[in-house]
Amino acid sequence: MFTAVSSFPGDIPPTLSDLISTSDTMDAAMSSTAPAYRFGFLRNVTLEGIEPYLRYHMLRMGLRPELIFGGYGSIRQDLILPDSPLVKYCPDLLERVHSSQM
Repeated sequence: MFTAVSSFPGDIPPTLSDLISTSDTMDAAMSSTAPAYRFGFLRNVTLEGIEPYLRYHMLRMGLRPELIFGGYGSIRQDLILPDSPLVKYCPDLLERVHSSQM
């Protein structure tokens, strides 16, 4: 069961800098016992720009996220190569994002 962090504002901070700063504050205020989850992304699109927003919203849900992005357009390699971050760090949840979904 997850509990939302209620001591932080409900609105998204107005700038990216504010959002990152707020996320860092939420992360620092979280109990060390808060669950940490690894979220992995297989993709053939650029996703790195959403990382601060995903992190912010996951922290608000009471999760301590570790976001792992596979290489651009290397879905098969990211699943089978031992040095792939998605194999090395074994995410708890793996999402495939493909340009045909956009």
